[in-house]
Amino acid sequence: MFNTVKQILRSLAVFFTSSLFLGGCLQSTSAISYYSLSPPIAYEPKNRANKTLVVGPLSLAPHLDQPLLVSRDKKNKIIYLPDIQWAGRIDKLIADQLFNNLAGPLTATAVLPFPALIPAEECDLQLKLRVLQFEASDSDTATVSAQWQLFERKTKKLILNRLSLVHIKITDDLYANLAVSLSKGLEQLSREIVREYWATQPQQCNTYR
Repeated sequence: MFNTVKQILRSLAVFFTSSLFLGGCLQSTSAISYYSLSPPIAYEPKNRANKTLVVGPLSLAPHLDQPLLVSRDKKNKIIYLPDIQWAGRIDKLIADQLFNNLAGPLTATAVLPFPALIPAEECDLQLKLRVLQFEASDSDTATVSAQWQLFERKTKKLILNRLSLVHIKITDDLYANLAVSLSKGLEQLSREIVREYWATQPQQCNTYR
């Protein structure tokens, strides 16, 4: 009797194991593509200023703070794209790219990433950003939107307070070109910040374009 029960239990275990195995084989999983941002843009510095600028901190709107790339439909509904993900934390990817973009044209300025491990009195300016949109809109446009402030690091005096909005047309396939288009949007945002920065330096000849 005991041996008979053992055989029945063994048969059931084999049956359930086989069922799970077959079920896993029947499920089709699509490949996930991982994307990073494009290399920093190249600049030929044409301005000079004896300043120290800390870039950061950078924060994200809640819907962006996750690994998936994001799109919005015509009704402004957020759609997460499960087959394409960022190859790392998106806040760090954006912060690193923005830092590199700004360090190029501001070569004569000591550009430091946040947190700068030096006393506040040794830093002149700080750039704080909140990224509101970093996504596709209507499947054919990449949108980059950010609220950013430039202020004196020691006194916290606000110098600039801007809301920037950039649209980049996505060519061809959304999945293949969204990250590239967002990189271009971040490049335009960087250029706008540089132009605004030099506008606060009237003693300098602002030839930046």
